[in-house]
Amino acid sequence: MKILNHISGAGLALLFASLCVSSCTDGNDWGVDSAYDRLFGTKESSFSVSASAVSAEIKWESTKDTEYYIIEASTDSLYDAVQMGAEGSLVYGEDGSITQSPYTITGLMGETTYYLRIKSVSKEKESNWVYLPEYKFTTDKEQILNEPSETEITDESVSLTWEAGLEVTHITYTQDGTLVTYELTDEEKAVGKVTLMGLNPNTEYTITIYNGEVARGEIEVTTSMSVEVESEVSEITQHSAVFTWTEGVGRLTGYVLLKGDVYPSDETQNALSAEEETACRIELNNLEPSTTYTVAIMRDKVVRARKVFQTAVGIPSDYTQVTLTSRDEWAGALNDNSGKLAIIIPQGVTIDLTANTSFQTEIPAAITSLILWGEEGEDNMQKPTFKTRGLSLSGDKSEVRFYNLNVESNGTSNYIFRQKGTGTIESLSFESCNVANAAGVFCERDKGSGTLKNLSFSDCIVTNIGNYSVVYTTTNYIVNKITMVNSTVNGCTGNMFRVAQTEPYSLEITASTLYNASQALIRSDGYNSANIFTISNTLMGTVNTTTPNNNSSVTGTNVYTTSDCYSVNWATKTELSATDLFEDPASGNFVVKAADYKAYGDPRWNK
Repeated sequence: MKILNHISGAGLALLFASLCVSSCTDGNDWGVDSAYDRLFGTKESSFSVSASAVSAEIKWESTKDTEYYIIEASTDSLYDAVQMGAEGSLVYGEDGSITQSPYTITGLMGETTYYLRIKSVSKEKESNWVYLPEYKFTTDKEQILNEPSETEITDESVSLTWEAGLEVTHITYTQDGTLVTYELTDEEKAVGKVTLMGLNPNTEYTITIYNGEVARGEIEVTTSMSVEVESEVSEITQHSAVFTWTEGVGRLTGYVLLKGDVYPSDETQNALSAEEETACRIELNNLEPSTTYTVAIMRDKVVRARKVFQTAVGIPSDYTQVTLTSRDEWAGALNDNSGKLAIIIPQGVTIDLTANTSFQTEIPAAITSLILWGEEGEDNMQKPTFKTRGLSLSGDKSEVRFYNLNVESNGTSNYIFRQKGTGTIESLSFESCNVANAAGVFCERDKGSGTLKNLSFSDCIVTNIGNYSVVYTTTNYIVNKITMVNSTVNGCTGNMFRVAQTEPYSLEITASTLYNASQALIRSDGYNSANIFTISNTLMGTVNTTTPNNNSSVTGTNVYTTSDCYSVNWATKTELSATDLFEDPASGNFVVKAADYKAYGDPRWNK
């Protein structure tokens, strides 16, 4: 019993001594762990982080007798078994530089998750690692890209800059719906600058710079508008032309040459030689005469310079050419051919089909396009002559064209065209022609059906037209557009333009001289408010200026009339008589005498 009491007393004494030692150690949080001979680390509850994009401010509660602290951040998980400085980690303070809280760690990557720990170090002793309560934190989105200046943005490029030497690998952006990855060169990384080329004009791009998979910056940039440089087409012949443009056009990928007035985009491009690009000059060959072309130099799909031009007048190569020296050859030329036909009338030749009604007036349906071509003489006053009692077009026609001819009927009881066909005529034109002595130039008076899309007079003199007008159509025949430019009309007893259709149409008279017409200038029996009548840079003498809808249907610009014309709101009525304005109008001489008006009217009279 005494033995047990002794043992029990000894155990109580040992337990008391143990509790005393424990109580002393717990009472000093900053002492030395005698069991492990370590410093105690900071309280986990005091360990916090405030992150930005590439740095983070670390705070903790200082520990007594600590000389410095070591902080470690890693993209991989950190725990006691992980050695300090393992792959993917950043260690701060091994040199003893971190001596107090707070401390900012740098060199982090944006939008990246890091694990974090800290230990206290004193002489040869150190604490255990202390970890964030949440173990990890995530940096903000990084922005290392500088905002480009206006001079660093063009219609096809943008120059980007960032701090030289930063760790970056590539750039991405989206072009035409496809993600583009641009790998940065070592030189670009070293200087912190790159110029992205081949961008589309006036387009917003989101550009991101990366280091591996980590985005280090993102910026939105809108390229500037593409402005075409000055250009010119010169030395135009029937089969060739020269296209030039000013320097400073920038990068080019080729050029396009297209028929018609078009705006290029995805067409196949012709290669530019180094010589052509340096000289800013292309020689265009193997062209078709009398043909409209569009030529443009391109940067990918972007037009850098563009011109529309027409080759010199000529007969296109896809026309069958027949030379007529006698009226007896006329019917054979029409009936023995089909498709596109060009009838050439040599200088000094007159084809007179007005003698009797036996000469063929119908242009067969098999002829889809017809050119009546007057061979040119020593000057533009010399023209072959073609006389008819009234042609009529059967079937559809792509083109009917009179060029450099005296085109006549046998007086004001017959016509140039007495249209009876029902087909569609795409274009009927008179170019450099003298049209005279007819009841009407284009007359459809039989209430037939059919369509004439475009009727034009260019560089023409129209003289002595009767009651059936320069253009006369009845209700069911449709005309879409009538144009007269650089032309003269001298004498018309009927309306110059009489169109009865109810469908809208347009009439445009530009730089022309009109004289001696007693009937209303424009008569529109089926007037439609959608009609478009425009007259500009035109002189009128002794003309009945009445037009539809109480003269409010016409838009006039620089239109001047003699004193004997009606006052209308679309023209300026002068105090001049016809003989005051023109040299000798009764004899067909319309040279402008009054200096104030020499800039207007048919240009042939203003020389």
